[in-house]
Amino acid sequence: MSTFEKTLVTQHFARALDPCKRPYTKSTLIDQCVCGIASRGRDATIDAYMKGVRGEKVRNRRRMFPAGPLGEILWGGTNGELMYVRFPAAETLEALGERPNKLQALAQYFCDKLNQNHEINPQLSHIMQIAMEITTVKIHDSVIEVLWKERQRQPEFMRSVFVLILEIVKIEDIAMRSRWKEFDIKKLRATRIND
Repeated sequence: MSTFEKTLVTQHFARALDPCKRPYTKSTLIDQCVCGIASRGRDATIDAYMKGVRGEKVRNRRRMFPAGPLGEILWGGTNGELMYVRFPAAETLEALGERPNKLQALAQYFCDKLNQNHEINPQLSHIMQIAMEITTVKIHDSVIEVLWKERQRQPEFMRSVFVLILEIVKIEDIAMRSRWKEFDIKKLRATRIND
């Protein structure tokens, strides 16, 4: 974001209030989004009270800040009361330029969901099964095998299930942004050359 955009974002936070009716700051918004994703996954949302008037069907959505995701007005906005608006947490983090935080929160969510937080040196077949369960994009087994072999050469703390799930989530993110339905070894090599 440019300096001008950052100034606009900061000004717009003042008009959005958290559920305790305190103005949002960038850091509190990021913290709420990360906590929401870590506990509820991709479908996590954050809520805000905002000033404004509810419109007819077309205007039942609002942005918290410029270039931010559209949030759905759940209630309010009539007779001068505040509107209660729900925003998608993952898209909000993306709009704030916090993709690494989003991916780490997703990886933490999947580790907690699968109860796999502390396992070191998992078997390749176990990681392949996890990848099938957590991804919405088909990731070829050869890609998972390359990731697993790369991690076997790393220090022990880098061979945990969390680190492997984080790598899988990063690959899924690349595939989704590129609108690929599957991710094979050629795409892995191509994306690593471009990094």
